Amino acid sequence: MRALALLLFLLPVAAEASGGGSSGAEFLRIGMGARPAALGESFTGLADDVTAAAWNPAGLGRLKRIELSAMHMMYVADMSYEFLAASMPLGNAGTVALSGAYLNVPPFDSTEPGSGLPKGSAGDGVASLSWGMSLAPFMPSDPDYEHLFVGMTGKFIYRSLGGYAPAGGTGETYTARSGAADLGFLYEWTPTVTVGASMMNLGKPVTFLGDEADALPLSVRGGVGWHALDGKLFGLVLLADLVKPVDADGGAFKSGTWGGAGVEAVVGRILSLRGGFRQSADGARVVGGAGVSWAGFSLDYAFLPMEAMGTVHRMGLTVKIGRGYVPLPAPGKLVGEPMPGGKALVRWEPVKNASGYLVELKKPGQADYKRITPRPRAAPEVPLGGLKVGEEYGFRVLAVDGAGHEGRPATGTVRLPARSVLHPPATFTAAATGDGKVTLSWQAVPGVVGYHLYERKADGKFRKLTKTPLKGIRVGLKGLVPGDKTFAVVAVDAKGKASKARAAKVTVR
Repeated sequence: MRALALLLFLLPVAAEASGGGSSGAEFLRIGMGARPAALGESFTGLADDVTAAAWNPAGLGRLKRIELSAMHMMYVADMSYEFLAASMPLGNAGTVALSGAYLNVPPFDSTEPGSGLPKGSAGDGVASLSWGMSLAPFMPSDPDYEHLFVGMTGKFIYRSLGGYAPAGGTGETYTARSGAADLGFLYEWTPTVTVGASMMNLGKPVTFLGDEADALPLSVRGGVGWHALDGKLFGLVLLADLVKPVDADGGAFKSGTWGGAGVEAVVGRILSLRGGFRQSADGARVVGGAGVSWAGFSLDYAFLPMEAMGTVHRMGLTVKIGRGYVPLPAPGKLVGEPMPGGKALVRWEPVKNASGYLVELKKPGQADYKRITPRPRAAPEVPLGGLKVGEEYGFRVLAVDGAGHEGRPATGTVRLPARSVLHPPATFTAAATGDGKVTLSWQAVPGVVGYHLYERKADGKFRKLTKTPLKGIRVGLKGLVPGDKTFAVVAVDAKGKASKARAAKVTVR
């Protein structure tokens, strides 16, 4: 699974560009959303809010609340750019989102001033329907697929130009329409690291003003996001993206592969300070911005220096509706107790608001955990069977809430101790002293609580001579009938388990 995630991240590097610099609908390259823009447009590997619809639709599958977002950008030459998006979670079916963007060009002189023709006008827009979800419902037997998300977007692209006048003609309005699609993947590599990849603007060329059709600005992106710190008082997110622009119209991009990086510092989960570096069709830029979040509302700002053309400013507002879900904490006091018969009992402290628990086992030599509970268990314990003595097993327990959301995992290990062999005393002697007396002595056995003595009777069976284990290693017997006798000694441990017997013969006088 991690090899797949790495492949997704490297897709932009491997993509072949067949030219560049002359695609149609170049407005599709404009970054959507104030927060991603302030992060150097390095959002492919994070994609953790509704603007994922414009960067990596797979990230929508991780959203658990309704989100609404709007952005206004004051662009160069008095142009403006507007972006709207709304997402709706659908439970196990993932999350859908509607979004749209429009680039507005103010009226301009379409021909020589004083010609009497109307002012020219232009505008570009795109409307999108996106969807993202986890692959877990399709692969229920492999819990790792809960961390792999896929997504796609369908786009309707519209361009217009009014007041255009061919030589000797009158002002007319021209329009062009096209369709496109985006594809995305995102993988939760670890609880703090995500990697993603997306392919943007797969679609038909745009034909405008009757000229030769222009291909859409196709690009392949890969990115990684790392929550380096995630505390209540301070958080830090580090991001990096690689972008491979692919333009079928010919030409050459200034840089064959673009890159970007961003950092977001969050103070008290309220104030966010952002900065980044990115490359795009307009060259390399250092960007920045900030955001304030409170009670589900986020107000974001981003700036982009454009050298002689001034600074581009973006303002965004995002609203998150509903509580969503907060992952349940990891179960506490997790222990694994060895039991007889190749078994162990895993126990943990109940988690508040948990409706059940999922348990995963990692056998010796295995790299990943395998789920052993197809459905959540109600009891805060589970027996493990089929374990080998002397081997160490890893286990992981996750609490599940009433909506089926999995909490943070707790991990532990258990090892069944090798069976200890209780040995009898190494030596055992019986010496007759006369008058029906015999002295028995033996070598001490480490770790035992005592010893039992036995005498063989005429029927060949041994009869126990001691009611409780003897503490010493020497004892005298008297009143014995003269003749040949056989005695035996066994060692006894704390659990009452006895060793094999050590026997000795003696002739009583």
